[in-house]
Amino acid sequence: MIRVLFKKTRFHFFSNHRSRFVFGTILGVLIIGAAIFQTNLLPVNALECPTKGKNITFNTNCELEAAQYEFQGTLTISVGATVTVRNRSTSEGTVISADEIIINGTLTANGTGANIGIGPGSGKGQVSASHGGLGVISAVTVPESVPPAGLTNTLGVVYGSIKTPAMPGSGGSIGNGGGAIMLISRQGGITINGTVSADGVGDGSGGSIWINSHGKLNGNGWISANGGSGGLQIPGGGGGRIAIYSSADDSWLIRNNKVKALGGSSVWGIGGSGTIFVKSAGEPNGKLIIYNESDETSVTPIKSKDLFDSLIVTGRNKVLIEGGGTLGLTG
Repeated sequence: MIRVLFKKTRFHFFSNHRSRFVFGTILGVLIIGAAIFQTNLLPVNALECPTKGKNITFNTNCELEAAQYEFQGTLTISVGATVTVRNRSTSEGTVISADEIIINGTLTANGTGANIGIGPGSGKGQVSASHGGLGVISAVTVPESVPPAGLTNTLGVVYGSIKTPAMPGSGGSIGNGGGAIMLISRQGGITINGTVSADGVGDGSGGSIWINSHGKLNGNGWISANGGSGGLQIPGGGGGRIAIYSSADDSWLIRNNKVKALGGSSVWGIGGSGTIFVKSAGEPNGKLIIYNESDETSVTPIKSKDLFDSLIVTGRNKVLIEGGGTLGLTG
């Protein structure tokens, strides 16, 4: 189980696309493009999200820039409210922490990751973007699919961490990748009755969602980091990455397949499924879930150095062990 100790926080990424969260002490509060609200309830006509405070309720649509937001008490997103996090980068994500988090509305980073053609998973030619799942080359055979002279169809790489996902999705040829969201509850649990999503759009790849709950993960909503659904002669993007750490492995969301990192589905090609990592306090290494709802076979590469208690593969998935090694399973 990951333990996170807070004073003030800072979100840091390395330029070589291997990313991590670094926690330390800083002075002041980093606020980008958002106002500070001292009241406990966001006014109905406001367009900016509060960035700190105690027992804050988001009750209308608002936006947060990529930064670190530390709240006290309970943070609530009300039914009908949509909070959008803006990343627009290959390395920045949004961290939201509180004593307890309740999401009855929508927290979304759909299409707010890397822009078109940008990111480690972005390929060249008529291909979709990769992240946790591999992008695909378009199945179209008409002349329009032929790359310009001197170019070939080249897939972008699979990247990011299965257990600590923090990278936004990559842009494809027509759409952006999903953003990156980290939710941390320091004392209570995290309840999701609404939606938390970091989906790609067009042929962009899904982003990252990292949930670290001191208590249980509750609720009957949805969590997704799906690849975009493609477009005309454009295949679907690769799925993103989701990691969930909680005190108990009995979440209704997980048992009922409400947590998804699907590859985008298009008649021109199905993006590879992303990864879902789940670890409770009683599990030494957690379990990896690779879930596919399509009748088409998708490809998900994973590294042989990763160790899990169990691996669950559903649907028509092809799991590739990179480097030809053996995946370690302790269960």
